[in-house]
Amino acid sequence: MPIDSNATVASMPAMIFLQNQQRDLLITYFSDEKYVYRLMNWATGEKAHVDAYWHMLESYTPPDVSGKVVTVLPQSMIQETNLWATSKAVRIANCCSYYDSGNPFPCCTNQGNCTCWCYYKYGYVPFTGNAETWWGQVPDYPEWNRSTSGPSCLASIACWSGSPGHVAYAAYWSGTGNVGISEMSWCANCGSSRSISPSNPSQGWIFKGSGPCPGGVQV
Repeated sequence: MPIDSNATVASMPAMIFLQNQQRDLLITYFSDEKYVYRLMNWATGEKAHVDAYWHMLESYTPPDVSGKVVTVLPQSMIQETNLWATSKAVRIANCCSYYDSGNPFPCCTNQGNCTCWCYYKYGYVPFTGNAETWWGQVPDYPEWNRSTSGPSCLASIACWSGSPGHVAYAAYWSGTGNVGISEMSWCANCGSSRSISPSNPSQGWIFKGSGPCPGGVQV
């Protein structure tokens, strides 16, 4: 937790900041000396979502507190965030000519990003950060699964390790033979397709819902 506070939430010192990385986040930390709380807004570029986040902070009261609490939010941060939300909406809406106003991943000045592409093609993913970290986040979301030997018969995401790693989207797999994937590359590729072996991704495959096609091993 940052050392210096810049806000007060429910009468507790708090730190509010923007994290501009592979998935932009608006984060607030505060502590009652027993627990440390983290409240996040997974930035989508929608100002209404940011407004809802500020309202949540202003109205939050700890469950064991019955009296009045004080919340003071830094106006400079509110102004910065509102400006950022507006510019982000423009940036995401024009990612390689694909429109996706709710996509929280950047597009490298309209030159492509694999995480942005997978979010767009899947419709939504709960993961944050660089592609290399998605595989390790799967256990945090019970509705998501992962496999080391093959994708789901339906939509899946291939995951490669490295720094920053790589992810690609597979719409369907028959359960045998190669898998057709589509992908972008960070600052280098706005979209391409290829066919790979089910064992090609160095980490494996992640997907929501049902397990891998017959013969696949869920982990």
